[in-house]
Amino acid sequence: MRTLYALLFSALAFAVRARDQTVGVRGTLMCGSVPLSNAEVFGSESEFGTIKPVVKFYHRCNNKGIFNIPNLCRRKITYEIPKSYINSGKNVGQWYDMGVMNMEAKVSGEDTECI
Repeated sequence: MRTLYALLFSALAFAVRARDQTVGVRGTLMCGSVPLSNAEVFGSESEFGTIKPVVKFYHRCNNKGIFNIPNLCRRKITYEIPKSYINSGKNVGQWYDMGVMNMEAKVSGEDTECI
């Protein structure tokens, strides 16, 4: 009987922790003075408990490429979003406005991913 209670409690704890959470982010990406094209933006994560809200940008703005071969690599930048923008449920509560971001500049912690 104790095993049954332990299993029920574990299932209940799992159900409580596996809930929908949403973070909304908006802004404009630029490459110098022109809108950034061919950028990929990711922000979907599957986690139990409270999510760690991040948005990841993959782009080739101001990227000379490895060995000066263009388009071989792309830059990856990850930004953490304040946890105060996490909303319970599937709808965005409050949007985090990143404003206008010029992706030309190199940022600390930036990665490069190559084909």
